[in-house]
Amino acid sequence: MGKFLSSILTHPRWIFFVCLAVVALSVLVDGTAIHLWKLKNKEVELESRIQTLKIESKQLQGDIKRAFDPKYLERRARDQFDLVEEGDLVFVFTD
Repeated sequence: MGKFLSSILTHPRWIFFVCLAVVALSVLVDGTAIHLWKLKNKEVELESRIQTLKIESKQLQGDIKRAFDPKYLERRARDQFDLVEEGDLVFVFTD
């Protein structure tokens, strides 16, 4: 065993592979690799959510700007509350 160990320790390439194996084994055993993989997936999910929220924010900023336009407010009130202006022609349908 001593001769085998001394032959490994004299070759730098073997030392590198043994160290690499120890590091890989320790990362896998304590769950670090799995935790890092889950964190990466969460990061991708959050970046997607951020992009969605940025788009929604731009749409809401546009709605806020339009809210100060009287014609826009009138159109929204007519559409949302079925309001009519004096002189408008109203059709009433029965089933």
